[in-house]
Amino acid sequence: GDTSNRRPIVNVNKMSSLAVSGIAPFLDFAGLLMFVGKFSIYLVIGATFYFSRTTKQDIDAKHNSDLSTRDTMFNEILANRDARLTTEVADRDARFVTELTDYRAKFNAELTSRDEKFTAEVQRIFTMLNTSTAMWNQFKIIFDRIMAERRCSFDDMCNVVMVDLLNLGKIGKDSIKNYYRKINDLRGSNLDKIGAWIDSKTVTRNSE
Repeated sequence: GDTSNRRPIVNVNKMSSLAVSGIAPFLDFAGLLMFVGKFSIYLVIGATFYFSRTTKQDIDAKHNSDLSTRDTMFNEILANRDARLTTEVADRDARFVTELTDYRAKFNAELTSRDEKFTAEVQRIFTMLNTSTAMWNQFKIIFDRIMAERRCSFDDMCNVVMVDLLNLGKIGKDSIKNYYRKINDLRGSNLDKIGAWIDSKTVTRNSE
């Protein structure tokens, strides 16, 4: 037959083998790239995990250190405050005791002074009362004796006393009556006049 129109016979199996053998290195390289890529990802993840863990530990350590420092500072503040309060309370108590002692001393001194003044005033009043009572007793005795000797009335005897006291100053008849009856006490110059009258009658009586 005519061989000029015949196509060359291609060996398909040989071409497939050539294609496979040609692409194999590429596939190997692609696989290597995939492996390297995955390994890089794992490496990045591992490094990230490691550093994140390390960072967390550092953060926890710093946090714990800060907490410990704050606790120490807080405890020191409390201790200083307690010490200051204790000192202030002690000082305040000491001042209070001192002030109380001074107040009690002043109070006792004032009380003693008042007691002394009160005692002196009471003694003065008692002395005055005793003197007044003794003077009244003497006045009544002399008054009654002269009234009996003259056989005069009570009013007339009051006039006698009033006349006797004219040289010492005027004293009313009613004042003499009230003094004799203990209705009113004589004070000041009037009491001095009665005392002078008593003394004059006592001297006269003794000279007789």
